[in-house]
Amino acid sequence: MTEGGGKTEKSRARRWSRGLAQGALIAFTALIIGVAVTGAWLRAIAFDEERFKDTIAPLGSNDEVQTALGLWAGAELRAILDLKPYLEDVLPERAEGLAGPIEASLEFFLAERAQAFFESDTFSDLWTRVTVRAHAAIVKVLEGNSEALDLENGAVTINLVPILSKVLEQVETEVSAILGRDIDIPEIGPGTPASESINQLADALGRSLPEDFGQLKVFEEDRLDLEQVGAEWFNRLVVLFVIAGIALVALAIYVAPNKRRTILWLALSSAFIIILLRRITFVSQSEIVDSVR
Repeated sequence: MTEGGGKTEKSRARRWSRGLAQGALIAFTALIIGVAVTGAWLRAIAFDEERFKDTIAPLGSNDEVQTALGLWAGAELRAILDLKPYLEDVLPERAEGLAGPIEASLEFFLAERAQAFFESDTFSDLWTRVTVRAHAAIVKVLEGNSEALDLENGAVTINLVPILSKVLEQVETEVSAILGRDIDIPEIGPGTPASESINQLADALGRSLPEDFGQLKVFEEDRLDLEQVGAEWFNRLVVLFVIAGIALVALAIYVAPNKRRTILWLALSSAFIIILLRRITFVSQSEIVDSVR
């Protein structure tokens, strides 16, 4: 009786050990599958132009992004127009005290017109073209083609001068009156190199502009090697996780005493991990909106 009970206990212990090992294998396999699927999805968004456009383009219609860009554009335009010295020159000596209030009114007007532009369909289309072009350059750099850096003075940037030029077109008449001469804002397309865009706008305004005017810096040349290595390893790891996931699924099903139940647990646990990781990436994606600020 005691000997039989001992055998039963050993048998239970073996079954428990096998069950624990099987459960650990299923959990590990589900984790690898979740990481592989999420990694492949992120890679598609990061490196595929259409997927990137579908993800980033809608941000151009986001109220928070439009508001943030409106504030940024207003600050950039105020800096280059430098209204107060001009007003102090044209106003009579007794009215020089009005330069500040008039400047504030003009700046409010410019900010209002800029905000109206960012809420337009024209901006949404231009935003898509600018960001997609920047994405193409960034992908080339990450894949080892560093020639794009030569166009951006040692940095990969998003050139937003075409957007600022469109804002200035909206107030071309008012800017001409402020500067005391006719201003003809040039048509600057998203394909125009950053330095050329800045020079064209500077010539039209008759004012020198800083080299980084209207540039949103992504990363600089001193970080290029690190970024390229990171992108290369990311691609390798995605492939490795996909292969490992397929192999582990086959192994888990092969050693399982109940294959149907194992397949069900693999599907449920993998789906849970994928949903969890997707939620984390969606939260990270929302930080893009905050980064515009």
